[in-house]
Amino acid sequence: MANRETPSSDNSKRRELGIPVRAVTRAFDVLQAINRLQSPTMMEIALECGLAYPTAFRMVTTLQHDGWIEAEPGRKRYRPTERVWSLVSGFQTQDLLVACARDHIVSLTSSVLWPVTISVRVGSWMMVKDSTHTMTSQTFANYYPGYTLPITDCAAGKVYLAFCPEDERQLFLEAMKVNPDPQVRWAFQIFSDPKFLRKIRDQGYASHARLTHTDNPGKTSAIAVPVFAGEDLEASLALVYFDKAMSEKEAVAKYLDPLQGTAKKIMDDMNM
Repeated sequence: MANRETPSSDNSKRRELGIPVRAVTRAFDVLQAINRLQSPTMMEIALECGLAYPTAFRMVTTLQHDGWIEAEPGRKRYRPTERVWSLVSGFQTQDLLVACARDHIVSLTSSVLWPVTISVRVGSWMMVKDSTHTMTSQTFANYYPGYTLPITDCAAGKVYLAFCPEDERQLFLEAMKVNPDPQVRWAFQIFSDPKFLRKIRDQGYASHARLTHTDNPGKTSAIAVPVFAGEDLEASLALVYFDKAMSEKEAVAKYLDPLQGTAKKIMDDMNM
């Protein structure tokens, strides 16, 4: 008689093969989306995560039951609770980066009027550590600390991948290669081309036109440069501008030198 696999043996095999538990992945996707969208509705969460409404409902209900999120009083919108801070307890954030960067990015925005963000890589996302969006009227939204953008779909992510260590880049590309999402597979074809990232390194900056993963898709563009701490890549510094205000060529001509100068000031302060 042929041996029949029991559920426990199947679970063991899944662990050995490293197959992820889809429900866990979805739960974190939902939690991240709620943080990114700033008090979304259930339908907005479902659309953002690409989930059927009943699935999104179960995920949100579970996260709410366990205390990770809460419903806003008087309306059906959801927001993270203080419990999410427990996920990063013991994690050493880039406090030095923010401390060294703040005065310099404020000074840059005061000079050029466009908002500036400094962000770091967190998995397949670039996460804003600090920004000057609240300092100027030349912005559509406030991209607060913790806001995330897909690493392959923003200037900050492009410049990060171009300048990060080769082993880090290869690990990221390997993960993209096996990702079933068609958009990720399409991005892999671009980022796996050595010429694409080499051009960014040679010119010293990356650009991205008509950002899609923002509160106002297609209305802003950005240029970004790397920020190092010693020889280690620490972050990306980006200047965001209205897409209709100028072309990429004009933005680079006007603002690349001030942006790189600000990055150097941050690096000098970090290396003191």
